[in-house]
Formats: sequence, C-alpha cells, structure tokens
Amino acid sequence: MERKPECSPQASRFTVTTPEAVKAVREKIRSTPERSMRKMAKEYEMSQGSMRTIVKNKLKMIPYRMQKGAFLNQKNKTLRMKKARKLLAGTKDGSQLTTLITDEKIFTVEANKSG
Repeated sequence: MERKPECSPQASRFTVTTPEAVKAVREKIRSTPERSMRKMAKEYEMSQGSMRTIVKNKLKMIPYRMQKGAFLNQKNKTLRMKKARKLLAGTKDGSQLTTLITDEKIFTVEANKSG
C-alpha cells in the first residue's frame, strides 16, 4: 500500500520577507522614519506580522510610537517659578495653612431638596 506524500503547510506558503522586500523597507524607513508599520504593510501589500518581522528581526530595529510632549518656553518657565515661589511663601508665613494637591475630582454632597 503506497501512501501519498502529504503536503506540509510550509511547502505551499510563499515568503514576503525576501531580500528585495527588506531593502525596500529599509529605504522607506530611511526616507520617512515616522511612517507607521501598519501603513507600510498596507502600502507593500503584506501582513502586519510580516512587516514587523522585517523591521524587528531582519533590520534589527525597535519600533516605537512618537509621543508628544509640552516644551516650556522661557515665559512659561518664569511664570511657573513665580507661582511656585508664591505658593511656598504662603506656606512659610502661615497665610496658607493647608495645601491640598490631588488628582481626584473635588465634589460636594448636597441635601435632597425635593423632599
């Protein structure tokens, strides 16, 4: 009894992580480094997993998302220092006895007026 050779899933798959694709992705990242991997995967018509494999394993790069932050200019720095010094002066001379700094919402409880 002769058995038919089984076709493995790997044998029927094709790879998109070819040297040409790696080179194209490298050049794309070099020209526009802020481009997201999701958009590049769509542009090159490959899966997001394949794009991540190319960037992380083949190119040895670490993908990250750029975060926005507020930079203080000189005017804002001096204004912040004035407010901080005023707050400290108030606690030193006793005019401001308690300073409450919290990230929770302050609310008041009012009685039910309807009855």
